[in-house]
Amino acid sequence: MKKQLTILLLFLTFGTILSQDISTLKLTNTGVNPIKITFDSLSEHQIYNKALMWIQETYIHPKDALKEKSENKKIKLEGFEQKAWWYKSMGIKNYNHMQYSVEIYFNNTSVDFKYLIGEFYIYEGPKAQYDYRMFFNKDGSVRKKYEDAVTSLELTMNNLLVSFYNYVSGKEIQVENKDLNKYLNTLQNSLSKNSKDRNIHFDLACFYSLIEDKENAYKHLNSAVENGYRNLKNIKTTADLRWLRSQDDFKQFEANGYQLKVASTVETDADFDYIQELKELAKLKEEGIITEKEFQELKIKIISKAKLQ
Repeated sequence: MKKQLTILLLFLTFGTILSQDISTLKLTNTGVNPIKITFDSLSEHQIYNKALMWIQETYIHPKDALKEKSENKKIKLEGFEQKAWWYKSMGIKNYNHMQYSVEIYFNNTSVDFKYLIGEFYIYEGPKAQYDYRMFFNKDGSVRKKYEDAVTSLELTMNNLLVSFYNYVSGKEIQVENKDLNKYLNTLQNSLSKNSKDRNIHFDLACFYSLIEDKENAYKHLNSAVENGYRNLKNIKTTADLRWLRSQDDFKQFEANGYQLKVASTVETDADFDYIQELKELAKLKEEGIITEKEFQELKIKIISKAKLQ
């Protein structure tokens, strides 16, 4: 796969223009308007085949994602995006997951790319009882409370669009590095206030994976898990870590409990509360965030650490 840096930078800059070749997907109170993408140097059949190959490389279970295909005419796929959008309430980010579908219609050297928003799911909670229409006033304007929600959801949609465009065209959409540095500084400043913030460490791991910096990606993913990040499913599926997961040594890193190496000496921690850790782990299993197998693996690690104190 090509570098995903472009996708990250799109997310960071809240940009409205992807390139001179393609437009952005925009969310309105009536849904998302489809856009047309032209690939001048490719035939209809080449575009269709590249689209199928893109699905194979983009989705962990491509056969499940692909719901319909009609050669050189149409492809329909369905997906699930974790932390697809967010809004702030009392200064706290509230994330929602999202189901979605994409329909791609082929017409000579161009395609119509149609993004359909599905159901929302509250982060670490049940299916939401609302949809994107709550973001808007009756006149179609965005409600102030949900400005970040609309922006972040549009960026999620356009992340996928950029991935599709780059794969089929073989191009890279260019943006300025200053936006990348700005986002990195934001994450580092947040970490300086709380060096044990597992979510910031995880975001940094994603950041470094997207720019293909293996050493720092591993370091921060290791720190995220060390500081209590337990959503192993997210580590295994989030698109931002796709590059890191493709590395030859990732399986060993995963087998080692997402630790960079086995410590020769065990560092004791008087504040380690293994009972609380086990309770939190059980809660994650009950909520379906981790599997029974993952639960047992982490349980053994926690108990082993407790015995060594």
